[in-house]
Amino acid sequence: MTEHEEVIRGHAAQDLIDNPLFKDAISAVRDGIVQAISTSPMGDESTHNRLAIALQLVNQIEKQLINHIQTGKMASLQIRDGIGPKLRKVAGF
Repeated sequence: MTEHEEVIRGHAAQDLIDNPLFKDAISAVRDGIVQAISTSPMGDESTHNRLAIALQLVNQIEKQLINHIQTGKMASLQIRDGIGPKLRKVAGF
């Protein structure tokens, strides 16, 4: 992926994570999982494990979007400062 594509992808990820509908959806899913954990029987380890995995997946979605945002910002700086070509030259690429 080119630096320009990473910048575009970072902006798209930022737009998505800032979108009120996305925020509401993530919040509703997370709240639903937490509610399900709190109301499931104490001894139901299988359900607790599945719900914990579901919660981790929701968190990973947000983390992945944040990674795209950060990568886009770095690519933007590299384009602005011309670091990309310099780094490639130093690294021998």
